[in-house]
Amino acid sequence: MEQLNLADYSKKIVQELGIDADEINLRKSFLEFTDIDVVLLREMHAQLQASCQEFSGAFYQHLLSFPETAGLIADEAMLARLKQAQARHFSQFRGRV
Repeated sequence: MEQLNLADYSKKIVQELGIDADEINLRKSFLEFTDIDVVLLREMHAQLQASCQEFSGAFYQHLLSFPETAGLIADEAMLARLKQAQARHFSQFRGRV
């Protein structure tokens, strides 16, 4: 199976789902997501970039506080892999919206 980087993988999913610019604009409108939100997300990402490991840890700590999501995480090894993948995903995001 071919290994895709995050950007290529995201593009592939978008294509398979048929999400085009019009669909993205419709979804942004539905969520009332504006250019100001883009700026705020980019600023927030820049501030959090240095602490993506802590962000990932806090995210999974939150998920583990609910039995419904805690039950999906089989063991500590899986949790460590998920945290690492989440931190990697967050760092690759680089404020792209």
